[in-house]
Amino acid sequence: MADDINILKMLYWDEAWERIDEERRAIDTARMPTFGISALDDALCGILKNDLVVIGSDSGVGKSDMCLNMALHNAKNGLKVGLYYLEGGANEALYRIKWKMMCDEYYQGGYNHTDMDYRKWRMNKVKSSTFDQLEQKCYEKLYERIKTNLVVADITSGMKVAELTQSFLHAFTTIKKDEHGFDAESINCDLIIIDHLQYFDLANPKTEYAEMTEILKTVNKICQFYKVP
Repeated sequence: MADDINILKMLYWDEAWERIDEERRAIDTARMPTFGISALDDALCGILKNDLVVIGSDSGVGKSDMCLNMALHNAKNGLKVGLYYLEGGANEALYRIKWKMMCDEYYQGGYNHTDMDYRKWRMNKVKSSTFDQLEQKCYEKLYERIKTNLVVADITSGMKVAELTQSFLHAFTTIKKDEHGFDAESINCDLIIIDHLQYFDLANPKTEYAEMTEILKTVNKICQFYKVP
C-alpha cells in the first residue's frame, strides 16, 4: 500500500537556501523575456522562467494586441517564442501582425497615397502597388529580425488542453549530445504566449470553473517543470 503513495520530499532550510542561491546566480538576463512595455518592465524587471502571468480585462481593450506585441518584441530580441492564438489561429495572428507593420511603415512616409483600410485590404478590395511594396518591405524586415524565433500554433478547429503540452514538446524539443556523447533532450523555447484561455475546448462545459483550473494547472506545469514562462 505504501508503495503506491507519492511521498512529498522535505528539505532542510539550508538545502533550499543553497538551491535558490544557485538558481538566482544562474539566471541569464540576456535570455529573460520582457513585456515590451516600459512601465511593466520597469516595475517587474522582466519575466522569470517559472512565471505564469495571467492578463485579464474587459473585452476590446487590447489584450490580444498586447500578446502579439509581446511575441514580436521578444522574438526580435533573439528569444524563441511560441504563440497560441486561440481566437483566430495562425492566419488571424499574422494578418494582425502584418497590418500593424504595414501601417507603421506607410505612415513613416515615402509611399504613394492609398486607402489604408484594414477591412478593404483584408477582403482584397483595394488594388494598389503600394500594398505590394508595403507587404514586401515588412516581410523583409520581419525575416531579418526574427528568422525562426516566432512559432505560431496552426489551430483550425479548436484545441483541447491536453494538446497544449503535446504541441509544445513537439515544436520545441531538440536532441543534442551531452558531455558523454549520449543523446539528450532539451527545450528550445524562452516564452509561451496563449491568447484567450477561454477558447480551449472544454471536456465538460458544465464544470467550466474546474476546466479553467485544469487549463491553468497545465500551463503552470510547463512553467515549473520545463522552466518556460
